[in-house]
Amino acid sequence: MKSVKLEDEIYDFIMEKVAKTGKSPSGVLRSQFGLNETSSTTNGQSTRRDVIQRDEASQELAEFLDSPRLRSHGTVVKKYLSILSFVYQQNPDSFAQIETAVTGRSRKYFGTSKQELNSTGSSVNPHSIPESPYWAVTNNSTPKKRDIMENVLNLLGYEETVIQKAQDVL
Repeated sequence: MKSVKLEDEIYDFIMEKVAKTGKSPSGVLRSQFGLNETSSTTNGQSTRRDVIQRDEASQELAEFLDSPRLRSHGTVVKKYLSILSFVYQQNPDSFAQIETAVTGRSRKYFGTSKQELNSTGSSVNPHSIPESPYWAVTNNSTPKKRDIMENVLNLLGYEETVIQKAQDVL
């Protein structure tokens, strides 16, 4: 790893992007310069392209979390569903895994129909996730919704700082 001297203004710009996106300073610079090397790592780990795509998805989610589009939703439930819709749009193929991976002891939190979720508990209050074929249970407490959101975003590979930001929005 090398170091480089930067003017204060440039350093502040990079650190602002780091705080906003959750990327490392190197990740911010890679995005700014359009670097997307595709070298593979060993032992079946992610390729550099996978990491860059994850960084870009995390940055897009961070921008959405700061957007007026999300802030316009007045309730936690609407924000919750809106974030789920956004990550579905980014990861439609990967989103299917949350249906079986993110569950309670006896309750499913996600399904493909209202009836499916109603059959796993009482008063689950399922709502359709906008612009997706999925439904989500919405009668959990806000702290529980935050936990579910954390599990979903971890499973889909988002960066920790963006996951925390999503939890804070709820």
